[in-house]
Amino acid sequence: MPPKSSHVINSYTSIQAVKKSAEEKSKKDGKGRAVSNEQHPAAPPKVKPVGQSSNDARFAHTAKPTLHQIECYACGYTYNVRGSLASIICPKCKVSLDVKDYIINSEKIKDIATVGVVEINTAGIIKDSSIKANTIVLKGKLINSTAFANVSVEIFGGAEFDIDKIDTNNLIIGEGNSILSLKEELKHKNIEIRGKMKANIVSSGTVKIVSTGFFIGSIKAKTLIIEDGAGLLADLEIG
Repeated sequence: MPPKSSHVINSYTSIQAVKKSAEEKSKKDGKGRAVSNEQHPAAPPKVKPVGQSSNDARFAHTAKPTLHQIECYACGYTYNVRGSLASIICPKCKVSLDVKDYIINSEKIKDIATVGVVEINTAGIIKDSSIKANTIVLKGKLINSTAFANVSVEIFGGAEFDIDKIDTNNLIIGEGNSILSLKEELKHKNIEIRGKMKANIVSSGTVKIVSTGFFIGSIKAKTLIIEDGAGLLADLEIG
């Protein structure tokens, strides 16, 4: 009597069967690959070039602090300062200088002295006062008052002022639709016209009419620069 078939598979039998099956399959398709127990060598460490600092990237993107030209409103001494204008003492007269910016939107009777910016908006009026600043922007009224700017004064059409009481080497006519018309001669060193202006200019430096500017009148200057798109209808005496 034939022995009964058994449905019990022990672990040894299973392992041998799997091993035999794998060997036969490898021989059949020819794609068996030897497995090595050796570890792959690690990638060589990156070598830093001689003299290169780990902080090179940070320093490469560091911008230089802003350079400010300061003129002391107490003694007139001019010097340069780098960085933020948090607090400044004149190195010559030792006066602590105001660094704030002032925006004027109403009538003021007040002297202002700062190494910042003074902006007189269309509703702003400075009356019976003096202004000393690095930069002055005038859109409103300057009545019986003087204005001195170390860097520049920018005047817009519609502003009211006495041109003889504005002292700066760099006068800018601001861009806009209104025409700034003056009867008095402009005698500032450098004049840049960004808007519309009618006047007679006498300049010892450069007169520049940018692409948005339009000028009517006469110009006597050492140098005249006219950008493409600028308008000019004037008698010229250059050189």
